[in-house]
Amino acid sequence: MGKYFLFVLLVILVVPVAYTQHNTTMVDSITTNSAGGKVEIYQDPGITNLLGKINTSDAPLKNKKVTNRKGFRIQAYSGSQQTVAKTEVYEREKRFRGRFPEYATYVTYNSPFWKLRVGDFADQYDAEEALRAIKNAFPQYSNELYIVSDNVRISE
Repeated sequence: MGKYFLFVLLVILVVPVAYTQHNTTMVDSITTNSAGGKVEIYQDPGITNLLGKINTSDAPLKNKKVTNRKGFRIQAYSGSQQTVAKTEVYEREKRFRGRFPEYATYVTYNSPFWKLRVGDFADQYDAEEALRAIKNAFPQYSNELYIVSDNVRISE
């Protein structure tokens, strides 16, 4: 048990240092540290955004306080046909994330409804601006999109 704990502690301490010394992302590390072989990674650019970059500066990461409070989200989908609704809600979530990665997405299931909500908006004006942008990007869903009051997560 002690050897396992020591190994895990070593990995936790050494791996981030190794990444920050030479590379900016995990993908860069895989492609540049191959020993004599060639590694090609084909991926959607959104995956790189999800992985993010490693902080190579000496400045510490800022701790943002996240509060839960009343606010607004955009209802982007609601369906109750079991298999169809589940597939559709995750497809739409993928589309929304690809087009608007800056907005959080929330998939919920409350029998019999699957729902997709987008964003964490402190005030209705911001939600309305986002709603207009989303309707322009997805005109095929414009009749289904509307603003709802919800508990949201706001970074301060």
